[in-house]
Amino acid sequence: HALSLYGILNGMALPLVLFPSAITGSVSTVLLPAVSEASSLHDQKRIRRAVEKTIQGSLLLGIFFTGVFLFFGKSLGTLLFSNSEAGEFIVILAWICPFLYLGGTLSSILNGLGKTMTTFLQNLAGIFLRLLFLWILVPKYGITAYLWGTLASQMAVSFSSLWQLQRTVSFSFAFSDWIFKPGAALTAAACSLFLLRRLWAETALPNLMLLILQGLFFTLVFLLALSKSGLKEK
Repeated sequence: HALSLYGILNGMALPLVLFPSAITGSVSTVLLPAVSEASSLHDQKRIRRAVEKTIQGSLLLGIFFTGVFLFFGKSLGTLLFSNSEAGEFIVILAWICPFLYLGGTLSSILNGLGKTMTTFLQNLAGIFLRLLFLWILVPKYGITAYLWGTLASQMAVSFSSLWQLQRTVSFSFAFSDWIFKPGAALTAAACSLFLLRRLWAETALPNLMLLILQGLFFTLVFLLALSKSGLKEK
C-alpha cells in the first residue's frame, strides 16, 4: 500500500503541481546570464530590480496556483487520474507552490551572482530536512509527513535564499504588493467560487465542462480583484 501511495504521489499529484514551474524554470534560464552580466558590471540597481521583479512574479504565480490546487485539486485528481487520493495529495501540495516557484528563481539569481556554493549548501540543507521528516515522522504519520517535509524543505530553501540575497543586494520587500494584495484577490476569488458552486449545486453540465467554467471564473475574479487592488510593479 505504501508503494501504491508513493506511486500516486510521484506519478500523478506531484507532476501536476510542478507543471506551472515550467514558467519559472524558463525565467530562471533567462535570469542566470542577465544577472551574471549585471554583476560583472557592478550594476547593483539592475540586479536589485531583477530580484524584486522575480520575487513579485514568483509569489504572484505561487499564490494563484495555491488557490487553484486548493479549490480544484480534488476534482482534478478525480477527473484526470480517476483517483481520489491523488486529489488529496494535490490539495496538500498546493501550499508548496509559492516556495517552490520562488526558491528555483532565487537560486538562479544567486548562481548568477557567483554564490554557487551557497545554493549548493541551501539545497543540501533542504534535502537533509526532508530526510529528517522521512526518518522521524513518516513511520508514525505516513505519506502525509513526507508531504509536509517537502513543504518544510522548500520553505527553508526559499527563506535562506531571501536572506542571502538581502545581504548581497539589499532589496526592498513590498509585503503589501507581493503577498497581501494577491492574498486578498485569492480570497475574493475563493468566496466568489463558493457562491457559484452553491448556485450550480445541481446542473446537467458534464464534470469536465463544469470544472473548466469554474476555473475560468476563478481566474477572472482573481485577475479583476488584483487589478482593482492597485498592485504596483517594481
